[in-house]
This record gives sequence, C-alpha cells and structure tokens, in this order.
Amino acid sequence: MNILYILGNGSLHNNEELRYSLRSVEKNVTPSAVERSPSSVERSPSTPEARIIVVGDNPGFLSDKVEYHYVPDASSNKAYSIAKKIEWACKNVLQGDFLFMNDDFFFHKKIVPAAYPNYQMGPLKQSAPDRNYERLLLDTHNYLHTLGHTTLHFDVHTPIIYNTEKFLALSPHWEESKKRHFGLVVKSVYGNIYGLPHLPYIDCKLDQLKTYDDFKRIEATSCISCSDQGWRNGVADYLKLKFPNPSKFEI
Repeated sequence: MNILYILGNGSLHNNEELRYSLRSVEKNVTPSAVERSPSSVERSPSTPEARIIVVGDNPGFLSDKVEYHYVPDASSNKAYSIAKKIEWACKNVLQGDFLFMNDDFFFHKKIVPAAYPNYQMGPLKQSAPDRNYERLLLDTHNYLHTLGHTTLHFDVHTPIIYNTEKFLALSPHWEESKKRHFGLVVKSVYGNIYGLPHLPYIDCKLDQLKTYDDFKRIEATSCISCSDQGWRNGVADYLKLKFPNPSKFEI
C-alpha cells in the first residue's frame, strides 16, 4: 500500500521529525500476506514496491526512493490546506487506498498498512488544550451533526487509510471548510461521512518521554507522536537510539 505524507513549512526542528518517521516506516512497515511472495522472504516480481510520496514543502534531504511533489499551502485555514494537498495527490499521483501519514508519526512496532485500524477517541465535542483547536472540533461537530452524520473524533495521532475516489467525492465539504475561520477537521469529516469501522483509542501525543509511565504508555500503541515540547523532552533522543541508521529515503 502506498504511503502519503503532506508537509507544510512549520517544522521547528528542520524536518527531523520526517527523517525519523521515514526511518520508522522502513523498519516497521511490513507488506501484507497478499504482497509477499510464496516464500514470504522476497516480493513477487509482479508486485510493485509501495511508493512513499511527499507532497508540500521540500525538506531538503529526500532520496530518489521518495516521490516528491511541491504543492504550496492553499490560502484560507490550515485544515483546508491539508485537505487540498491530499486532494491534489488523489487527483495526480495516487489511485485506490493509501496510508496517510503525518511527519510526526513514528512506528515503534511492526504494522501492516492494509490492516491498519481506524481509531477514534470519543465525541468531537470535547475540550482541548488549544482553544483554537477546540473551536475547530466544535465547528466540525456542528457541521456533521447538521448533515445527520455521526460526530466521532477520528483525528487521533495515528495514520488513517483513505481511498482516492472517496476523498475526491468530498470536494464540496472541503469548499465548506474553506469558508470557515478554523475549517473542518479532515479525518473526522472523512471517517464520519463514510462511517468507517473504528476502534476506541487513547491518543499518544507525547509531551515527554522520560519516565516509566511514559514508556508504559507507548507500549499500548504501535504509533507514537509528540508535541514540539515532547520532541525536545525525550522523544528525539528515543528515536535516535531506536533508528540510528539513515534510511533509503534520505540522502
């Protein structure tokens, strides 16, 4: 299954998050049984390698093993810009199902993309540390509720499987997102409108990774994420120890 990253220009760490995310993909993303050869050792010659596609700003270190496309941020709000970059990829470089990644998602256990679950963490109408983000969730809740859809919070810090045709069919909703000050949260619009099967999840965006309780917390998931504070407060050190070697995706 192909993997899509979108990038903006907001990294405070010279896009090192993406570097280690790609290292985690190389080490821990494994092909499904369908993608394996009969020997389960080498891929079938008829099965193409999964593509890693990065759309957005250029981090400056990607190798030719990554398919990179420059796409600027769309004017309006951040949520709309995210939707439009994914939409561009669906129109121009992807077909069918793909795994959508953020640059600050890190797999610390083996996963199979095609079998990756959809996660949600309760209702969209909930408090958040960032008041603007709380308003974004509330606006998305109200929008989906008005249309008669469920209002689950799919925007946890894990990947999600999108389908190109289904994503493109949501274009009118992205135009509604453009009109709003905060926009509409992309994963939750997609997940609720299409009624994705889902599992409950306790989000694992780390503000630190130092204590026994911190490490016990990450054992409950295959994918961790972090805030900028968390990157500086243990997460970067953990990733450097876990993935010390450059991946084929970097130069």
